[in-house]
Amino acid sequence: MPDTAYLLPAYLLLGLPFSCFLLLWLGGKSLNKSAGWIGVLCTAVGLVVSVINADPGSDHFIRFQWVTIGSHSVELSFRFDTLSVLMLVIVHFVALLVQLFSTAYMHDDRNVNRYFAFIQLFLFSMLGIVLAGSLLVMYIFWELVGLSSYLLIGFWYTKKAPRLGSAEGICAQPHRRCRFSDGYFNALLLYWFYGF
Repeated sequence: MPDTAYLLPAYLLLGLPFSCFLLLWLGGKSLNKSAGWIGVLCTAVGLVVSVINADPGSDHFIRFQWVTIGSHSVELSFRFDTLSVLMLVIVHFVALLVQLFSTAYMHDDRNVNRYFAFIQLFLFSMLGIVLAGSLLVMYIFWELVGLSSYLLIGFWYTKKAPRLGSAEGICAQPHRRCRFSDGYFNALLLYWFYGF
């Protein structure tokens, strides 16, 4: 049974950056003038929700049944504890500062909406890692961080250096992904054999 007191904050904290990403991505260049401030507003609301829900000493789990195969089921779970709430505040605060700086720095760019969409996708991915209550959820959001990092590094894809940087990031990513996957599957084997 999910902890209903934390359902709305969970939906807001993960839903705001993802919906902002979709809005900025699908809105196209028509949102160029306001893209930065839309991102700043969504991140500021997320920061306020994080601060309001900061409850030292709390430990709440939210679980969703994702897939059921026979008698086995796969759950997606999120955890609100003291450390994750502190990290939520830190991630939102840093993202807010980055976006405030970026509104001034990127204001003349032709694709500013795409940049802020990628920032929101990165924020969504980081928040997912912070709130992950299981290795599966952490792995999913880890992959999203890799994707959004690639998109941000290669944002100015018409220039050679960003293209090379994003290519280097993608070339290094499988090595890191392989190590994370090894750890993930070893943890699953330990759980399978020993049940802890």
